[in-house]
Amino acid sequence: MEENRLPIIRTWKTSQAGVEMLEREIENYSMNYECPDNEEFFKIVYDYLIEKKKFEGIEYRFLCWLNHKCDWLIKINTPYLVEPVFVDRDSFEIKYLSSIKKKSLFSELLVFIAEIKILAKVDLLFVLIGGSFVDESNSNPNDLDCVILLNEEYLNNFQLNENYLRSCEKIPKGVDMHFLPDNYTTKVFKAYSHIMYLGNKVEKKDGAIISNNQFEKRDIIKIEL
Repeated sequence: MEENRLPIIRTWKTSQAGVEMLEREIENYSMNYECPDNEEFFKIVYDYLIEKKKFEGIEYRFLCWLNHKCDWLIKINTPYLVEPVFVDRDSFEIKYLSSIKKKSLFSELLVFIAEIKILAKVDLLFVLIGGSFVDESNSNPNDLDCVILLNEEYLNNFQLNENYLRSCEKIPKGVDMHFLPDNYTTKVFKAYSHIMYLGNKVEKKDGAIISNNQFEKRDIIKIEL
């Protein structure tokens, strides 16, 4: 976070501009993996959120993340942080591609992965797949939730920027995809947020105003494509 924003954020109790800047910075942390730690900012956000009785989805996640990262006490339910389990591709296809819809979504992912491998100049990529797609009782998921793991050096390639790929309509409509470094840590909010979504069935999703939330653990599958 740019230091010149902190003086504005410090005024959140008396200034709407301070609240708006604070909220923009939370959004920034959700979109960028390389946001540097700023303990003063984290404490300000904690003080701001801990007083609220209802949250936007991103605020709820950020407060849960502060509890995870800083061990600061909160009174809301926290999501599961599921460790991905590696499954070879053949076993994955046998177990999870159990319907025409799932086979179609996976095919869309494979086409997209082939393009990403060309841009990143790699032969293989690790992909984390979770959400409703790995729910064996759900033969008709809305989409395929996944995180593509890349070496950090490739994440600086503008052609591998998520917003750029979406603006160019490169990402298939049925694939909800994000990039993370292959050495990601959930101590970074972007990674925490995406891993949380892959590994949890969430009662109230983004768009809802949340006072508390309920979570049901889901598997996260790691495959090589």
